[in-house]
Amino acid sequence: MPALLPPLWLHGNVNRSSDPFEQIEIQSSALATIIPGRAGQNDGHRVLLRRGFFNELIDRLSEMDQAEMKNDDAQFLAEVLKEGGTDTLYKGFLRTGALTNTKGKLGTGLTLGDKPNTKQDAPWLQITVKVSGEAMEELRTVDPLAP
Repeated sequence: MPALLPPLWLHGNVNRSSDPFEQIEIQSSALATIIPGRAGQNDGHRVLLRRGFFNELIDRLSEMDQAEMKNDDAQFLAEVLKEGGTDTLYKGFLRTGALTNTKGKLGTGLTLGDKPNTKQDAPWLQITVKVSGEAMEELRTVDPLAP
């Protein structure tokens, strides 16, 4: 059973060469659907974003100066922005859902929490989903395959 959990705080975070991560301000509705992972499995939760958030995120990314980014990250951004790249992200974030704590095809990631992963191999673009404590407790009790 998917859980639509407000309040959520969604932030886009981009790795820049000068500053580890810069938060991208997104004004659209901060809602996401979280499908909990199975107990005993280590796959993480699957998160589906809303179209408004996704479209605004792509707009903000298209305004970024690739020269200010680390080389590999700038290449990932170029891949996202060229034809077909946004379709790949669309499929992952809006249709099938993105797994938390994994790196996507275009070097993107999604994390439950309020801070991006800052490790050396962290995704260049991270969506952080901050879930209230009450909603997180509810999420922990949901079995996605229960009738």
